[in-house]
Amino acid sequence: MTGALKQRGVPDPTALVAAEPGALALRIAYERWSDTTDGHGFSEVARRTIVELQSGQCVVLTRTDLQGPRRSRVGP
Repeated sequence: MTGALKQRGVPDPTALVAAEPGALALRIAYERWSDTTDGHGFSEVARRTIVELQSGQCVVLTRTDLQGPRRSRVGP
């Protein structure tokens, strides 16, 4: 994925950062799809997996407790 993005003109660091979650989604979706018997096609499982990963990323990126400890103010 990184190589394909670079061929399309995406800078190296950006291509790497974009490709990693894509590769993770592909791996998780394939594992889920190959382990299920619910009849859903791979594309449906992949879409659901991507949505789950995107939701998780949004939660992590917006959690205020990940910004570090709050400092108490002393004085006026």
